[in-house]
Amino acid sequence: LFADDDDDEKDTVGQPLASTNESGSAEFPGKRRRLCSKTAPPTKITSKASGEHGSRSLSEAMVAWAAGPEARHRPASSATIPLAPSEQAQPRLLNKAHVLARAGAYAVCFPLDEDVERLRELEREYVVDHANLLEAEPWYGKQSPSDWCGLVNVILEEDDSHQAIRSIVHGRTPGHSTLACVRVRGGGVVSKVVGYVHIHRDGNDLDVSHLKVDRAYQGKGL
Repeated sequence: LFADDDDDEKDTVGQPLASTNESGSAEFPGKRRRLCSKTAPPTKITSKASGEHGSRSLSEAMVAWAAGPEARHRPASSATIPLAPSEQAQPRLLNKAHVLARAGAYAVCFPLDEDVERLRELEREYVVDHANLLEAEPWYGKQSPSDWCGLVNVILEEDDSHQAIRSIVHGRTPGHSTLACVRVRGGGVVSKVVGYVHIHRDGNDLDVSHLKVDRAYQGKGL
């Protein structure tokens, strides 16, 4: 786990532990929304165009939204998210007491407050992953980023989402938990959060609501 590992081509594990949650149809199972104290409805980004132009407009809106608040109104040419890999602000050692599973250079652990922004990046990419699966559907261009967030149970607005994620990370949202998959370099230093799983417990029922691996790390058996 703690061996220095800079070769992404060899950076794999033997058996799959997690993968991007995908759906091949427009029907999405109902999921339990993470709680947020703010009650104001989110701003809806609407695509008024239809057909090929509508699909292109939505793709550009999705890219701008997925790139984060600073790029929210910047046009883009495709639906592929140009997210730059995010590294930790300051290196931190992996706390072995927080590790739930490990394989090779990766570990599943409880996230920290400093991981909130990175978890949000992955959450935005999670929404676009699902939108891209259905890009060929005739109704695709009629949807908005707000619509896609609603379909996969993700909060649209950044402030509300950060508040919800932070509340879960600190254990203040009953029944909700988020686990992070991190990459670890030499000396036990956490180099990056590369995925997450969000679960909701309701009595004896366990709902795995989100399961996401960073696109750059997919295909490595995570």
